[in-house]
Amino acid sequence: MNLYMSHLPRNIFDVVASNFNCEDLAMSLFVTYLTDGMPHLLADLWATDSLVKIYSHSGGISGKTGHKLIRHECITDFSKALGLFEGDEHELPMFQLVHDSHSVLELGAPLQHRMTNSTAMIVSREDKLMASVQDFTWRNINDKIWKWQIPSIWEAMKSGLIQNTVPWEKRWGKHSSKSLRLTKEEYWMALALLHGALDQEQIQWMDQILKKIKETDTTMHKDVIAALRSQQKTSLGTV
Repeated sequence: MNLYMSHLPRNIFDVVASNFNCEDLAMSLFVTYLTDGMPHLLADLWATDSLVKIYSHSGGISGKTGHKLIRHECITDFSKALGLFEGDEHELPMFQLVHDSHSVLELGAPLQHRMTNSTAMIVSREDKLMASVQDFTWRNINDKIWKWQIPSIWEAMKSGLIQNTVPWEKRWGKHSSKSLRLTKEEYWMALALLHGALDQEQIQWMDQILKKIKETDTTMHKDVIAALRSQQKTSLGTV
């Protein structure tokens, strides 16, 4: 960060400051410049796909008109400023995207080509994360990732901050045709129910999305109905 603040070309710094945007692109390209063209160390696709997206009534930066065009221009201008543009001496090279069609960890630069393989550079939190995701594949990821997400999903959901859900419609007075589709957050809540991982408040809420589940996955709908009945009986038996 010190290098970014003190050595990033001022024209790049000024663009970021004036647009309140593109700081991530500036840092990625700056690191590539400092490491002789190494590919950007981006978040793994499984991690970005599993993000819980919080609704912003104002639309946020990404909701502004021309957001994608601004970022496209940032990549072009920053690459030119750092000498990474096509035709430059240190032109940004092309890298293979997919290295293993099964592992969710093999998108982007292969693990062995990342900036360091030294365990001394890995904090304990990262070491535990890597160990827990080693067996993630594109086939099983949804069945594994939900258990990490339920606490944050539930807090956001009941606060009306997950777009196209019933609480969101009630809070903001909005309705969209997309509201008829099962969101990934609702899908993960259904998975949690099937694994017996929801509390009573969360179980009661599941009634709101039964219709969505039925239209999305009839087999899951039957399983969810059975799970709801079973857990409701269990709840009555403990009262």
